[in-house]
Amino acid sequence: IGVDNCVDNRLPADTVMARAAQAAHAARADGVLIKYYDEAVAQRLTSRLHMAARIHSAIELGQFELYFQPICRARDGHPIMLEALLRWPQADGSWINPADFIGLAEDTGQMIGLGRWVIRAAARAQQALATAGWPELTVAVNVSAVQFYNDDLVGELSRACEEAGIAPGALQVELTESSLMRDPERGLQTMQRLHERGICVAL
Repeated sequence: IGVDNCVDNRLPADTVMARAAQAAHAARADGVLIKYYDEAVAQRLTSRLHMAARIHSAIELGQFELYFQPICRARDGHPIMLEALLRWPQADGSWINPADFIGLAEDTGQMIGLGRWVIRAAARAQQALATAGWPELTVAVNVSAVQFYNDDLVGELSRACEEAGIAPGALQVELTESSLMRDPERGLQTMQRLHERGICVAL
């Protein structure tokens, strides 16, 4: 619930409703039942809208990058997998923290497009690894709940692997347990389809 105290009776009704709507949006984002409108709420919403526009532009312009964290076998340190990590570098050499844009991309539906880019970039990276003599190294991709439930994840992974000329098993999907528990029945069906295509899933 969003509330505007409306201490100024001269404000038009649509302005008051808009403020209450902004407060409701902030309540939802913060996970609270009631939020009162104030200037901080307005500034936060403006900042989120600005960041959402920047995310859209960055996807269009290809400004995101993947970095890769090696996962090694404990007994001998031999790499067995790479985990793809999404990064957003800025022109001044700084970086935008993933915590500042991943959640917003999910809230605004942009995680679908961003997730597709990540999958394709990871597939190309795995193909480059194979060419360099590391064909056994799989690349793990973190998949958000939004992407898992609202996109053709199986199709996207299959197409990306086919375009890159790699086997479907060369990519691995990583999910959080909480995202799977949003809809366990649908989640298990998707996991089964991934399994049938030879794509591993890690929780």
